[in-house]
Amino acid sequence: MSSLTKLLVQNNNLFKSAVLNVQNNYLNEQCIIVDENDKPLRSESKRFCHSAKTLTLHRAFSVFLFTTNHEMILQKRAAQKLTFPSVWTNACCSHPIWNEDEMCTKNNVGIRRAARRKLYHELGIQSVDIDQMKIMGRFLYKAMHDDNWGEHELDYVIILRDCDVRQIRPNPEEVEAVAVVSSMGELTEILKNCEVSFSPWFNLFVRRNFLQNWWHDLDRLDELRNSRTIYRLN
Repeated sequence: MSSLTKLLVQNNNLFKSAVLNVQNNYLNEQCIIVDENDKPLRSESKRFCHSAKTLTLHRAFSVFLFTTNHEMILQKRAAQKLTFPSVWTNACCSHPIWNEDEMCTKNNVGIRRAARRKLYHELGIQSVDIDQMKIMGRFLYKAMHDDNWGEHELDYVIILRDCDVRQIRPNPEEVEAVAVVSSMGELTEILKNCEVSFSPWFNLFVRRNFLQNWWHDLDRLDELRNSRTIYRLN
């Protein structure tokens, strides 16, 4: 192995170690524990919520991002993520934090603020107008990654249109790659490829036809929103 190759490997290992330390720090964030009616109960750490031994229902959000041409933006989760690393999913997925700003329920402004924070953190998208976020509904799902980690979330789906792809600056701590898909037909073909893995929640939105319906009618999202029902995806 040449000296240059050794240096590259060493630097890559240092980067991976630093990223893992960052991911571990995020495990201390305080999530919002809720019941199945979305009533906040208490705060617990992200580690507690996602650990298989203490897997606990908590509030989350999933942002589906579309361009002005109605193309959908996907992200590939970083290899160092503790749950579902290196799988493709919607543009941004995360949690609001147990604090006054992100627990505000009026017009769902707390969830919107959390989504804006993470769109900047993960994708580098600045100046997001939270009033342009369409909250399509709330969804319960549960998925295990392995014997140690899993997901149990009450997920707010947010659709944000007219994204300028040129604004995206992926954070390598969070995002391995970004892709733009032109149509549901193209996505369907990608999903058939057994070599391409998608997150379980993304697959559930496709399997239950929610994503197809939203994508087909991006110009009339207000008519498709449902703020009363909490859907069980599995």
